[in-house]
Amino acid sequence: MKSEPRFQEAREKYHVHVAHVVELGGASRAASRQAADAVFAMEKQLAVASLDNVALRDPTATDHKTTFIELTNLSPDFDWPGYFAGAKLPRSP
Repeated sequence: MKSEPRFQEAREKYHVHVAHVVELGGASRAASRQAADAVFAMEKQLAVASLDNVALRDPTATDHKTTFIELTNLSPDFDWPGYFAGAKLPRSP
């Protein structure tokens, strides 16, 4: 995690913002802080697992071409035919 002051400040503001949004949704102040803690922890795990800027430049690390059949096999419970039809996307074999 980047430790520069500007990033620390951004994280603190994000945490406060998330708590505020949850509180606007009707949660108590204490519950909204707990929810913000959970969201922040999840976001932190995603950031740790993400590729760094150098790795993101490598097309083999980011471009995973998959056929329609492979896609439906990877997540068979999702309505891929409906999604592709609704989005008017072409289907590869």
